[in-house]
Amino acid sequence: MSLLIFLGNFDFTAVALVLPQISKSFGSDLSRLQWIMISYIIASASFIIINTQICNFFDKKYIFIIGCMLFSLTSLFCGLSFNVDILITMRFLQGIGYALTFPLIYDFVFSIFPNEGRGFAISVLHFTTGIAQTVGPVLGGVISYYFGWRTVFFINFPICVLIIFFTIMNLPKDNYQKKSSLLGVSNAFLMFLIIVTLMLVLNQNLFELNKNIIKNTFWGIFICLILLIIFIFREKNNPIPVFNRSLLLDKQFIRINIIRFFIQIIFVIFIFIPNLLLQNILGYSSTFTGIIYSSMTLVFAMFSIISGKIIDRHGPKYPLITGIISLILGCLFLVFLPYTCSLSIIFSSFIVIGIALGLTFPSSLFICLSNTKKENRAAASSIFLMNALLGCSFGVAFSGLILSITTKFKLYNILNIGKLSLNNIQETLLGKLMTGVEPLKNVSSHILNIDLIHYATSSFLISLQIIMLICLMISVVALWLSFKLFRKKVI
Repeated sequence: MSLLIFLGNFDFTAVALVLPQISKSFGSDLSRLQWIMISYIIASASFIIINTQICNFFDKKYIFIIGCMLFSLTSLFCGLSFNVDILITMRFLQGIGYALTFPLIYDFVFSIFPNEGRGFAISVLHFTTGIAQTVGPVLGGVISYYFGWRTVFFINFPICVLIIFFTIMNLPKDNYQKKSSLLGVSNAFLMFLIIVTLMLVLNQNLFELNKNIIKNTFWGIFICLILLIIFIFREKNNPIPVFNRSLLLDKQFIRINIIRFFIQIIFVIFIFIPNLLLQNILGYSSTFTGIIYSSMTLVFAMFSIISGKIIDRHGPKYPLITGIISLILGCLFLVFLPYTCSLSIIFSSFIVIGIALGLTFPSSLFICLSNTKKENRAAASSIFLMNALLGCSFGVAFSGLILSITTKFKLYNILNIGKLSLNNIQETLLGKLMTGVEPLKNVSSHILNIDLIHYATSSFLISLQIIMLICLMISVVALWLSFKLFRKKVI
């Protein structure tokens, strides 16, 4: 199980690193190739809920094996792809394979391990996540440099074969009586369409806000609402509902999912925005940026183990609350960054955020599953993980929207109030600098004068400050919810 966790996170980070090589190989622009990442996330998040219903038909052990087989075969075809469209399609199917396996991992942990060992077992899985995210870019870079980007996908195949072998030999069968409902499966597919549509809306290019994007957003939300109404109407007559009603009526379950949703938003923002700051605004190399990020993921891995030990001895209360307080401190560091732009502040923020993730990820998952009946754990973990992935998508969309709004406001000020005349090339370039998507070092002073470049840098830092202030408020709400969570016993 830890091996699959490692493989999934390694694959995600390594593929992100080799996108420029894939772009060169297929002759496609980098923005189009971002769908190689997005398609994987969309498939993983949306198919998780279908997996819950499939578990009502078949043995979870065999579903897990089929998911591993699908992941391995699609990885092989990703490496064999001869154009970008096939690669995107295979990545979508690869995400479905991961969705068939990932939620069941935590269900297996709670089924196999005794109460006193579950916290540590979960922490080991999160430790594996941190290590995979640390070595993924480095190892992926070495593999792609010497053997080509296709090898990053090929390496998944033999590892998946090994996982399947260990699963067949060691994992017990699921002895619970299965309850099946074709209405449940069709409703799950309907929810799959809702989530896919919603995530397509959220993952539009919000840096280039225009009439088409606004129109697509309106129609996307409208379609989601229509499908949601149909889903709710059909769900009333479903004997085995897609979303377990007892879980949805459980206030503790809802609260911990809201807390985790907020944590995921902040987590993905720290992955997304500071990366633009370090490379494109401050001018650091990708290698140095990777080292800075590895400090966060290594601390995350170490504190995951510490969190597991504390959970087994004292419960999840102290790791969760301490982790959220650390989240608040990490956001505070970057709130004050625009006044100093100090690398030491960025590094300190990453260390504190690593502590926060290491404490909150295992404890929030433990709380989610600890009070859930054994037959409902697959459903609970599916909802929990789907919620986490939706938080990631929302975080990217939200931070991009803030950057876009701030940029358009600043451009309006400089062009209309400041009465400054810029040609189309200068205006486009200035907008890219303000959103952090264009490296400052690539801009010639003959195109934009030094004052405009400083103005663009200031605009980005203001956007960063606004985003971090909102993250700070979200963290405070999460802390308040965590105190309400522990008014009653949760384990």
